[in-house]
Amino acid sequence: MARLSKNSIVVAAAGIFGLSFLQKDAFVPPPVQQRTSAPLSQVAGAAGLLGVASSAYASPIGDASKKLADASYPLISQVDWVKSPVLANWLNTGAASWDAQKVGWALKKTLDMGLAMDPKLIKASVVAHEKAVAAAATNPLGVTTAQGHQAVTESIASLIATVPPAQTKAVFDAWGDAGFIGTNSLNEAWYGSLSNVGAALNTFKAFTELQAVVRASPSKVAMSPGAYTPDYSDTLGAAAKELADAVYPIFQGINWASTPVLAKWFAENADNFKADKVVNAADATLKLSLDLDQDLVSKAVLAHSQAMQVATFQPNLVTSQAKNEAVFEAIARMLHSAPADKIKAVFDKASDVRVQELNGEWLKSVNADQAEAAFKAFQNLADAVRA
Repeated sequence: MARLSKNSIVVAAAGIFGLSFLQKDAFVPPPVQQRTSAPLSQVAGAAGLLGVASSAYASPIGDASKKLADASYPLISQVDWVKSPVLANWLNTGAASWDAQKVGWALKKTLDMGLAMDPKLIKASVVAHEKAVAAAATNPLGVTTAQGHQAVTESIASLIATVPPAQTKAVFDAWGDAGFIGTNSLNEAWYGSLSNVGAALNTFKAFTELQAVVRASPSKVAMSPGAYTPDYSDTLGAAAKELADAVYPIFQGINWASTPVLAKWFAENADNFKADKVVNAADATLKLSLDLDQDLVSKAVLAHSQAMQVATFQPNLVTSQAKNEAVFEAIARMLHSAPADKIKAVFDKASDVRVQELNGEWLKSVNADQAEAAFKAFQNLADAVRA
């Protein structure tokens, strides 16, 4: 693993957190006029599928996915996926009012849904996303091609079809309860910025048809993922625990529910984002994920789920020290499985998107001695990962 600068620590952490944060908010709503007749799970489901997008259409899911992708493409083509002004404004004005427990519960449900998905289809969906993102590099709004949109839509529908319906609905309902869908939500704000009402109506109709196909797919049984047990007995595990303990006092001072520093930074800087740099950063992250050991990825998700189970009942979504240690150990092992150049590319591309400025904002509220101790522990972990 290539040696990283001190500045890269927070750049990476902020970048990774930012990407996951934006991911959970990437919803585009169905027509406002139709909301009174559509269950919340349908509205959220349509939103989740709209923001992305295939391979061959030789199956019912493939055919229905293509129809949804074709109907929604005029809508996603209107959205500025680079600067995301609607998202930036919504974060800056609404994040402070989020209920930590509801947001935490929604995150926990989302992580558990991910654990229930077919790992092979997850990887296929990442491939579809990577190709779609790469195809968006030359578009000033970061809009992919119609073909790329179709591929991602089908990959997501296929993933959802592998999850028990009740578990899928629980995720959508949890995000609705957290205020991300419905009145005064990001869903509503995004729809309000679009002008093609006809396309929105066609999209919602196509979504309901795809939803019916997904529900008609073979029944699934929810399986318990078990428990993740970290191993601190080797050099890598011990170094991960050392870093987790060093950063824990810093983490305790962060509001992980509303993340005011991130919301403010994004609102103030998003207008300066450049399409090629944003696309390259996203593409580098997706490429890295394809090179990670998928079993270790699943274990890292499970560690996060267990940590969120504890954090959900804390005011600022801060998990326990033990669960924090487990998360760091799982991430360290996951990253250890990837090529060093792919990891470095993510750090470098994140810097190109000016995440280093977010780094500075985070550091303003961090105790200098704690930050120095965390940096030394990070260096030790970097050496262990590189070994």
